[in-house]
Amino acid sequence: MEALLEVRRRVAPWLDLQLVAFPQDSLLRGQQGPEEHLRNLERALDLGVDVVGGIPHFERTMADGALSVRRL
Repeated sequence: MEALLEVRRRVAPWLDLQLVAFPQDSLLRGQQGPEEHLRNLERALDLGVDVVGGIPHFERTMADGALSVRRL
């Protein structure tokens, strides 16, 4: 993330680069577990990413998908 933030700083005169924190394995069912995913997202936000993304349709159930959206 730090390298991408540096890239964003360097290209700022020419374009608006938005960085997204995105749990690619889904929030709740990923190998690290939801609490570790949330910690990683919080760290990315603290560093200065612009957006948090989600992938609720990757969760195991529709209810888990809704929960992941609320948590994100």
